[in-house]
Amino acid sequence: MPARDDPGTLDVLERFDHAADRYESWYETRRGARAAEAQRRLLDSLLGPEAAPSRALEVGCGTGYFTEWLDTRYGSVVGLDPAPAMLRELRRRHRTFPVVRGDAHRLPFASGAFGAVLFLTALEFLDEPDVALREAVRVARSEVVLLWLNPWSVGAIKRKFAPGFLLSQAKRLSLRRMHTLLTRSAGKRARGLEWGSTLFPWPLGRRVARAPLGDVLAIRLSLAPPIEDDETLGRTR
Repeated sequence: MPARDDPGTLDVLERFDHAADRYESWYETRRGARAAEAQRRLLDSLLGPEAAPSRALEVGCGTGYFTEWLDTRYGSVVGLDPAPAMLRELRRRHRTFPVVRGDAHRLPFASGAFGAVLFLTALEFLDEPDVALREAVRVARSEVVLLWLNPWSVGAIKRKFAPGFLLSQAKRLSLRRMHTLLTRSAGKRARGLEWGSTLFPWPLGRRVARAPLGDVLAIRLSLAPPIEDDETLGRTR
């Protein structure tokens, strides 16, 4: 979400923390609200009309803009973010959601603790996306869901020439690269991948389609149960 920071030597985490109090202001604009609605529609298309009730983890939850929506989809959501000011703002806006300050590269949760792990415009800002995905697969039982900025879209060109915006700090993760990272992270647990895109140039606009040209991409990795679960089931049968 575009928000301006003070120029200088701030790293990515400091930039997000510095912008916490105005982080959601873009979503309050007409353009921002339309973009958010398109992103929710894209996620709906991947998750299906009715997601099974499951405890979910949102990694990089920020101020919790999507947390309430995720809670309606999964029934229970825990938010994780490394930026203290972001989490303070989340608690101010959404007092009922459990949040944890933590590092996506070292998730402070047991293996298989969540049915689903989601990164919504978060993975591309991490130092080591591959490490974060391995951790996500470790703590997820059923699925890992990613929504990220398309580095080859029209919007990406605009971000490239706007270094004062938070989104200009995003790493260039193509659909092909993300597919490779996910399958390597999941290994034998990978069951399948579904993907889609939205926020296309006019006249397609906010439609959802399997064409990697929209400003936003999303992918859902279905997982087999953790191996230890299979062994436990075998002993109890």
